[in-house]
Amino acid sequence: MIDHFVSEVKSFILRIGGSYADWYVGISKNAARRLFGEHRVEHNDPTWIYFDAENAKTARALEMHFLVLGCDGGSGGGDDESRFLYVYRKTRATKQ
Repeated sequence: MIDHFVSEVKSFILRIGGSYADWYVGISKNAARRLFGEHRVEHNDPTWIYFDAENAKTARALEMHFLVLGCDGGSGGGDDESRFLYVYRKTRATKQ
């Protein structure tokens, strides 16, 4: 299951472009609130993705995988209900 999510995110990043350092990864129990409210990602901007990783353990493992690859973010956020992984390309308008 984790391999499927890793492949999906890597394909998305490759399709949009940029190095891993150009991207931010995080986990949340409410990915839409984090993306569009707190990180200020535009709804119509095609450079974001989020999905249900089914549980917090899987979400954290995926987050760590992309942090090790060089994505921006931190591994200390979220809680036991944070089962959504989100990724977006950083811009001048986004807030990390």
